[in-house]
Amino acid sequence: MLSVEEAIELWKFCVPALSIITGKAEDPYFKKAVLPSVGEVHHWSLFYSVAKPVDVAASVFRLGDGLRVQLTFSAKVAVPCSRCLEETSLAIQAQFSYLYLLRSEKISNEEDFQVLLDSDWWPESLDLAPQVWESFILSLPPKVLCSPDCKGLCPNCGQNLNVGTCSCKEEEGDPRLAALKLYKEMF
Repeated sequence: MLSVEEAIELWKFCVPALSIITGKAEDPYFKKAVLPSVGEVHHWSLFYSVAKPVDVAASVFRLGDGLRVQLTFSAKVAVPCSRCLEETSLAIQAQFSYLYLLRSEKISNEEDFQVLLDSDWWPESLDLAPQVWESFILSLPPKVLCSPDCKGLCPNCGQNLNVGTCSCKEEEGDPRLAALKLYKEMF
């Protein structure tokens, strides 16, 4: 499993920031890439397997004295179902927007952006890999089900109840709650 720093280095994704700001590059500037697989990612207490490459596209627009970057990506990941632990394939697709401004510039009330450049000058090349990685991680769901009606595992023997039933007796429940059970049956 790669560290965050190794994954960001592997996913290097640069755009010519200075050329876009000065008008030497096309506006909007478009870039597409297929980023290599990062193997397993541990997030939300789950292990997501990223076996296939990740498709990324960036649209970079000059916005006043700043840059607005729209990242779009799609990936396929495999993760254990939260109920039965069977491996489940997911298609992840997301779009995120970021705003890059120099440190000295005033920020308007653009709430759907994040300001990311803490510098007094524009770099020749701006690496978007940290934002691609952040967007990817934020797109991973915290709970994954193999199907909406997944029955999960038997809490006693561990049998996958989607595959078959088990021979465990159904628990009667906590005897201290018997009065509530009677109340429930009355209504």
